[in-house]
Amino acid sequence: MSALEIGENSASTQMETHMKTRLLIMFAISMVFSQVQAQRTSVSGDFPIYDNGGKPDLTVDAKRQANSMSIVDRYFDPVRDQCVFNENAVGGAGYRRLLRSIL
Repeated sequence: MSALEIGENSASTQMETHMKTRLLIMFAISMVFSQVQAQRTSVSGDFPIYDNGGKPDLTVDAKRQANSMSIVDRYFDPVRDQCVFNENAVGGAGYRRLLRSIL
């Protein structure tokens, strides 16, 4: 066997090893993602789905809302609260009076 044939065999062996390693890594990653998906979707079975005849599926508990209402003054800063200004939720910097409650 010549040195050239030995080098070619060595290169093909290295390539096969590299391909096997890549396949093993891809298999491991797919197994991890399949486990993650199973964990995310397993919670959906805990909540029943009701046929409510087209009525809203979100109702407000008036007593809880009344007990949780509060009025707060909050300062909106253009730098710190940039998202609020980007969405045009407030007209400018300064204090705003907010009505907060838990629904």
